[in-house]
Formats: sequence, C-alpha cells, structure tokens
Amino acid sequence: METWAIFTGDIVKSSAMSRAELDAIFARLDDAAEALTAWQGQPARMTRFRGDGWQMAVASAFTFRAALVLRATVRRCGKTADTRFGIGIGPAHFAGNDLSRADGAALVSSGHALDNMPRA
Repeated sequence: METWAIFTGDIVKSSAMSRAELDAIFARLDDAAEALTAWQGQPARMTRFRGDGWQMAVASAFTFRAALVLRATVRRCGKTADTRFGIGIGPAHFAGNDLSRADGAALVSSGHALDNMPRA
C-alpha cells in the first residue's frame, strides 16, 4: 500500500443551506479534485457521502497545499460557506475511484480526526 493523505470532511452548517448552495460547494470541490489530480498525476478520488460529507485522496507530498486549496475553495462559495476536515496520513488501498470502497490506516485516521474535532 502507498502512503496517502486522506481528507475526511463535512460542510459546516449545511442544514441551513439550500440544495443549490450545497451542490455548488461540491461542484467546486470536484474542480479542486481535478486540480489535485493534475498535481499528483493520480486521481484524487473525490467522494461525497451522507449528504454533506466528503473524502479525498491526496499524495502525501501535497498535504499542506491541498488543505489550503480545499478550505479556500469552499470559502469562495459564500460568506457562510466553510468546511472542516480531518487528515490521516498512512497506507491506503483503493478499489476504483470511489473512496467508500477503500481501506487502510489513513482512512481510519482521517475519519477519527474529523469525529473527534469539536463542532464549534
């Protein structure tokens, strides 16, 4: 297994957003994933789940740069648009481009990091 930075995030206060606002945020995250794919030469595997949740796989060399880009991408969607995310760095195994079928320590760590993050 390769070493990856797995980002597991959600959209802050998404229940106060319209479906169109939320979809616009995810469209921008998809665009960011395309940029990351170009940087790293491998798919970023952007996956949306549970309505406002998302995961992305980033080559570990781009972790800090990706964190800045992903947060800025969402913030550009409006004054109240924001995201929070946990990052797990470690081995990951992918079964296609959908991260819901992936496994490895990086995925577990990123999920725990987000779950343990204060909501405020």
